[in-house]
Amino acid sequence: MILAVFVGAVALVAPAIALALAIVGLAVIWLRGYLVPYTPRFAPRLVSWVPGDYFAHATPSETLGELDGTDVDGVDGDEILRELVAAGVVEFDGERLEPTEAFASAWRSEMDALAADSDDRVSGVDDQLADAVRDAIGRVESARIERTGSETFLVVTDVDGSTTWLRRPVAVAEVAAVRALADTDFPPELRAPAARALCAFLETCPVCADDIVETTPEDCCGHTLSGTVERATAVLACETCGVVFYEFD
Repeated sequence: MILAVFVGAVALVAPAIALALAIVGLAVIWLRGYLVPYTPRFAPRLVSWVPGDYFAHATPSETLGELDGTDVDGVDGDEILRELVAAGVVEFDGERLEPTEAFASAWRSEMDALAADSDDRVSGVDDQLADAVRDAIGRVESARIERTGSETFLVVTDVDGSTTWLRRPVAVAEVAAVRALADTDFPPELRAPAARALCAFLETCPVCADDIVETTPEDCCGHTLSGTVERATAVLACETCGVVFYEFD
C-alpha cells in the first residue's frame, strides 16, 4: 500500500519516473516473495523462479522455458518482470500483482481452445496441441502426443535435439500463455520462460476446470504429484489431475 501511494504521488509529477519506481519496487517485493508482510500467497515468486533453479533440478524437463533458444542460466527475472509490466501483461493493483484483465481473458480463451482441441484425440503429430506449440515457438523441430498409462504428454523437441515432456494440463497452460503473449509487445525470446512463471496466477485447471490449490506433494491427492521435485516445499496443483503447475522455492 505504501508503494502504491508513493508511486501515485510521484506519477502526478513525473509519470516516467513513477513507472520506473513501480517496476523496481515490484521486483524487490517479488524477490522477497510477498506484497504484504506475512502473506506470501499475495505474490507468487515469479522472479525467484525464472532465473533457472527449477530447470537445474527437474528431470525430465517439463517446461517450455528450455526451448526457443533460451539460455536459462542467463535469464534475468527482473528483465522478464519489467517486460511483463511494460507489455501490459501484469499490473500492480493495490496490494496485489496480477495479470491484466485483457491478458487474462486472452490467455483463458487460448487455454479453452487448446483444451477442447486436444481432449480425447488420437495420438499423433496432427494433434492441435502439438500443432500449436510448433506454430508458437520457432525452434521447435517436432511435437507429438504420447500416452503412457493414464497420463498424456506433449513431447517437444527443439532444433538442438533437447526434448521436453509436458503433462497435458501444463502443456495447455504454457502453450496458451505463449500464444497470448504473442499478441502483446512482450519480447518473443522471453515468451517461453515467462509462460511457466505466469502459471503461478492460474486459479482453475485449464483441462478439468477444478480449482488449483496451494499444497505440498505429500498432502495432495493421497499420492505423489506428477512433476514435483524433492526440494519443493509448496506447489500450486490441480488435485483432480494430480499435476503441478508451479513450484515455490
